[in-house]
Amino acid sequence: MSLSHPSRRHVLQLAAGGGAALSLGAVPATASAARPQVTPTTYGPAILTAAMRGATRVGSKVYQTTRFLVDGEHLRIVEADLDTGEVTWFDDLDVPGSASGAGGLMMASDGAHAYVGMAGNPTIFRLDPQTHDFEAWAEAGPSGAWWYDMAISGDWLYLSSYPDCTVRRVHLSTKEVQTYGVVSESMYANSLAVADEHVYGGANAPGGIREWALESTDTEGRDITDHLGEDRTIPIKMAICDGLLYVGTGKFVVSFDPSDGSQQVARPLLDEKDRYVDYLCVTEDATVYAIARTSGNIYRCDADELVKVGQALEDDGQNNFLGEYEPGVLCGTGDSGRFWTMVLGQEPEVHDIVEVAGYPDRAQDLIRHSNGTIWIAGHGATAVHDLTAETSVRVENFGEIKALQEVGGGVVYGAVYPGCTITRFDPETVEHTDVAVLEGQYRPSLMEWDQRRNQLVVVSGPHVGANQGAVSFVDLSDHSVEVRTDYLPDQSVRGLHVVDDIAYVAGDTYGEAADPVREGPAQIAAIDLRTRELLWRAAPREDVASYERIIWREGQLYLMTRRPNGDLSRYDPETEETTLVGQLGGYGGMGITGRRLMTWVHWELEISHITTADEIRPLYSEVTNGWYNNPRFAFDPDRDGTWGMYGLDLAWFPFRA
Repeated sequence: MSLSHPSRRHVLQLAAGGGAALSLGAVPATASAARPQVTPTTYGPAILTAAMRGATRVGSKVYQTTRFLVDGEHLRIVEADLDTGEVTWFDDLDVPGSASGAGGLMMASDGAHAYVGMAGNPTIFRLDPQTHDFEAWAEAGPSGAWWYDMAISGDWLYLSSYPDCTVRRVHLSTKEVQTYGVVSESMYANSLAVADEHVYGGANAPGGIREWALESTDTEGRDITDHLGEDRTIPIKMAICDGLLYVGTGKFVVSFDPSDGSQQVARPLLDEKDRYVDYLCVTEDATVYAIARTSGNIYRCDADELVKVGQALEDDGQNNFLGEYEPGVLCGTGDSGRFWTMVLGQEPEVHDIVEVAGYPDRAQDLIRHSNGTIWIAGHGATAVHDLTAETSVRVENFGEIKALQEVGGGVVYGAVYPGCTITRFDPETVEHTDVAVLEGQYRPSLMEWDQRRNQLVVVSGPHVGANQGAVSFVDLSDHSVEVRTDYLPDQSVRGLHVVDDIAYVAGDTYGEAADPVREGPAQIAAIDLRTRELLWRAAPREDVASYERIIWREGQLYLMTRRPNGDLSRYDPETEETTLVGQLGGYGGMGITGRRLMTWVHWELEISHITTADEIRPLYSEVTNGWYNNPRFAFDPDRDGTWGMYGLDLAWFPFRA
């Protein structure tokens, strides 16, 4: 299978100071450690990102809000000119968001203002493009609301939200808030569309579309999910045109008359790299356009088919906006912060904002390469630092690489979220090529190289709302894939440790943002890598619903739990006995080097050594978190310690003074 695409590559000379350059000058960090004589050394920002989520257009300007709160505290808003491609203004605003540091989730425009819905904030904010004044405009939802879609029609701003899966509207003048109702049993109201007399809300898994009359007080509404057609329940984006409801769902754009489901047309996506449509727009001449995730393909929705009219951002995690700039000209933005304009019939003009408006990113994963370089995956980009040469290479890539793994010949592979794509990096150029997809899986957790069989072993979870994860095998001779869901039934697979001919895996009954469906506790399993047969499966503790990590040491398996949070247990596969080692204060990462077993609990900000006598000995405490996922140990064979993140800086953590 070949899924190759070009990657964007930036070579940066490392220098002290600010700006877009990544500073790798060694600076001792001030950390309060359990052993004061052992202190980390920091090397400046690990990786830059311009990851954006919310976007909209006001006149000739496009506005974007950062996916994450910069420094964990500030929402960055970036203004750029669609005609020149230049960043014309940006600012970091003190706007509270979610505890996870998520930023601006969605934007909309009434032609005069830009409205911002945050992740984890019930307030809608408003920007005046003329003065750049930013205000808390109206409180519209429950505490901690995430705003997944926004649309302006007439005098109202319409909103759909998580975690209450509810559709609302706010009057643009009076700020009156009206609630329509709950879309479905999902927690995510992820899409909406507004017609002359009705509003439609869509929901993530298990899905659903509900209709309400615009002026009705009937919160029950009407379920019209069946109009999508057989085996289609989950809308991603919706739009109204000429009385028809257009819905991006799965591999189709479906349209129908919402009053009775008539005139239904299901238009299949055309490219195997089209994951699904994640934005729709309607132009002044009543034409519907769609843009597909992963491929960046732009389609015109004709009466009975999709017609490709262009391709914008091929390797972005998602498309955040698609609209009409002027007649015959489309514009849009992507997850990377890049934005574009396209005259129909011509190639798009793409503009990058990272050099002006980029900001330090949290690490998705980190490894030390055998050549001594440090590889760091961020959001939509991967950086490679050569500390000796004091240089860095940054390449953009699709989505978030949740796991990096070096294999033979120095080649590096990445497991990408969303969608569990496997991408291959050339170690010399850092150019990357997608080589495989783990079908049916959505979020990779861990990946290891089984050197004896020259294959990757990847553990993963399904799409949001589902439970069945997988253990997958990627043959590196031809990149063929086998996805196995039978080792841990009805569980996501979060933990993995490959030892000789055995892969040990650990499960989570909660899947991806889903309720548990298994009867009984989470399980662990051992797999024979020679035959791919299940050796055994066990449930070491009846009170554990989710395991996070599993490590084998000297005949014993060490298990870190997520539910309950932060237990460390030791399991003997021979006797089937389980011993509680202690409480870590939370879950995180585990690693082993020689006989030394390490834990890094970023919620507790602590790195600890688990002795062979099962004593928990903290080495570092109050380690400022710089990981987006669980921390990853990157041991150095030449020195006693690990590479990792100290806040947003690359850092070296020695284990001995």
